Amino acid sequence: MSFAGDVAMRHGLGSGDEAFLSDAARTIFAEYTIIVGSTGNLGFSVGVAGRKLGFEVEVHMSRDARPWKKERLRHAGVKVVEHDGDYSAAVAAARRSAAANNSNHFVDDENSITLLLGYSAAASELAGQLAASNVQVDETNPLLVYIPCGVGGTPGGISAGLKAIFGRHVHCIFVEPVASPCVLVQLASGTNEAVSVYDCNLPNNTIADGLAVAQASLLVTGFLGNFIAGVATVTDADLSYWVERMWKGEAMRLEPSSAAGFAALANHGQAIMQSLGKKPGTSIIWTTGGSFLPDEEWLEARHAAGSTVVPAHRHPEG
Repeated sequence: MSFAGDVAMRHGLGSGDEAFLSDAARTIFAEYTIIVGSTGNLGFSVGVAGRKLGFEVEVHMSRDARPWKKERLRHAGVKVVEHDGDYSAAVAAARRSAAANNSNHFVDDENSITLLLGYSAAASELAGQLAASNVQVDETNPLLVYIPCGVGGTPGGISAGLKAIFGRHVHCIFVEPVASPCVLVQLASGTNEAVSVYDCNLPNNTIADGLAVAQASLLVTGFLGNFIAGVATVTDADLSYWVERMWKGEAMRLEPSSAAGFAALANHGQAIMQSLGKKPGTSIIWTTGGSFLPDEEWLEARHAAGSTVVPAHRHPEG
């Protein structure tokens, strides 16, 4: 965590895991509060990691955040502040709270270069995996990457990293719910002024809680827009279908948000390839969660697809 490193250096603790996990570090970290706004996933990861290191953590969660994420955060000692508004309202409240004290640190998913760079590190891991699998990425074998998109920070950072490695041979597709296509709306507007899905009479209501964002990061759309090859939208029914299908076919336990890439490739892959004028290459589907999903939440997503439920502890037959 970048902030932990900064604090450790300021207090002469050094760097590395041993310094971060020492009793001295925990005593110092406890004097600081990390604050973030989230629909769930970012707040969950920041909360768990921050508390593990000894920081106080305050997570402002939008109305879309799932109850189980709030409960687990509270169990970890995180202060959870619930809001009736959407993601943007939760982030705005977190920003105001962080500004009240110099010992607070705000994790800004809308405007943080540091956070984008952190996300971009995943690109080098993917490059290593492709190399280990002897997958070439070049003019004759382009790489298409389908990434679920909320405010845009995660796919924006990953796309920037992949572009730095593979250049014009990689094409990143952001995948959004049809009711919450904030990046699509912002890019289609052709302006640097903020445009919301509400401006297009879209409800921002989806089972993909991690993607339920009405206003895109202007940092991503403004500075990284050229890295985005396209935006695909998927329905909640698509997400439920692919949650079920990937369990039955591959024993992958996904939450709805993380199934977005599968739906986008199945529904739009051929059209995307044709629009880019590219030959068939390698398609990568980025999944974004599911391993912590409680059984009841996962079964609910699968029931939405009209499935015959397989017990969570068993792999599907065949």
